[in-house]
Amino acid sequence: MTKKDDSKWILNMGAGTVAVRDADVQLSLGMRVAMVKYGNYPDDADGSDSKTQGLKDLLERHKDVDIPVFAALGDPEKIGDLERRVGLIKKHVGRCDGSVEDFVKKEKENIALAIDLTDGNGVDQWNHDDLYKPYNLPFAVNGGGNKTLVNRFYFAGVRGTRVDDSEMFERYRNDNAMIVSCNSHATLTAFASVKATLGDKFESMVNNGVLVKLDRRWMDPGRAEEAMDAGKKRPRFTTLSNKPYHTDEMESLFPEFEGRIQTQIAKWPVEYFHTGMVVMPFNESITQTMLDDIRQAFIDYERAVFTRGDLSHERNINAAHWAKIPDGQLPYGVYTVNTVGSPGSSNVLMINFNTPQRDIVALPTADYILMRTGMFGVDSYEKAFEHVNEHARYFGRRPSRFGKSMEYSLHPKNYDRLIEEKGPSPSVT
Repeated sequence: MTKKDDSKWILNMGAGTVAVRDADVQLSLGMRVAMVKYGNYPDDADGSDSKTQGLKDLLERHKDVDIPVFAALGDPEKIGDLERRVGLIKKHVGRCDGSVEDFVKKEKENIALAIDLTDGNGVDQWNHDDLYKPYNLPFAVNGGGNKTLVNRFYFAGVRGTRVDDSEMFERYRNDNAMIVSCNSHATLTAFASVKATLGDKFESMVNNGVLVKLDRRWMDPGRAEEAMDAGKKRPRFTTLSNKPYHTDEMESLFPEFEGRIQTQIAKWPVEYFHTGMVVMPFNESITQTMLDDIRQAFIDYERAVFTRGDLSHERNINAAHWAKIPDGQLPYGVYTVNTVGSPGSSNVLMINFNTPQRDIVALPTADYILMRTGMFGVDSYEKAFEHVNEHARYFGRRPSRFGKSMEYSLHPKNYDRLIEEKGPSPSVT
């Protein structure tokens, strides 16, 4: 088990679904964690919303650890009076330890890193202007927001990307960065797995444009009714747009494809998973052996689930349930790999994937914390990646073991038998 580091705090700025899952992983690694919540509850709130319940569940799961909860700063006209919010957080969450600014003033020298887990929309800028800049706090923006706050410097928890380059380590140790989105992580995993297979031949064999199609889900699982109660409408129609979407992140972290990524995006009225497709032309035919080797790279990679069967939201949720992971909360993507046409006759590789939005950044965020702080003697990305894979726990399990369980359950020879024996997840019934 990882030895606990009692000296420095990880300050999770935002206490929504992503922050809670990140904090679970951080706590499993022995990190000292504090949560920051906005808490601008309406007068008739009862604390039953999913974000409040998620934070309460986190505190209950780790009740043997002191996890302070602070009220965030920000524009009072937009997020409400601070004193009122402190009281409301205490009422609905069960504790509030005061203002985050008071905590930062007192513990500034003992804060290793702030992780900005807000939804963007200017809130990350408030945090920067009110806390990070005046108190000189090192920080990372998680998954989205204002890229200019970190000078478009990106991080992904994916082996085989630019993060792996030894000359990048000192910059990641010293500079603030953005931990890229779920879709970028899933797509970069696809790129890197092909590169790992082809090795030195990669750049000569794959030097054409690459199409990345991202069919984004509409809403977090279980939040559709809550969102509609708040005035959001489930979309009735879908529009496909050909425009850059996360391409600067992908090309920065995978420079082999700089200037050659075309993205298509759409939003579908579904929950749980985004669905993605990477279409990658080769300069020669893709043999069956080459296709098998690429598939094996996904099987061997510690942060991917490979399936030989259908790519199915329902099957993913059921297989995760059998692996003791509730509600389809996968920590990485599920992939299929095929050619467009028959192997030997086709020179176009097609990779399809499902990726969760909430959870896929939890392990990479832990990677980044180790890279940035040097906790546990980490002095390279390889060591950060290996330490998190070995010592982190995700719903009580090592993530790599969970992935192998998923692959077994999703195999066409096993799935139908398991659905009969074990039954479906409550999330799909």
